[in-house]
Amino acid sequence: LVTPGANVLVVSTLAASGSRPAACFAALGVTVVAGIWSALAGFGVNAIFAAHPSLRLALQLAGGVYLIYV
Repeated sequence: LVTPGANVLVVSTLAASGSRPAACFAALGVTVVAGIWSALAGFGVNAIFAAHPSLRLALQLAGGVYLIYV
């Protein structure tokens, strides 16, 4: 399944630049993280975020900082 977004852009850019191993590792990373998020959602992490909105905000900010860093 391919959906437009940052993940597709990163993997496509790496593949187009001729760096096949990097593109494969990026695709693997996207797949693994999607699986982790799916599993966590199944275990009720959303309920934790609903109970503690500041935790969700902290995670979102940390993710944003990481994306800017990368």
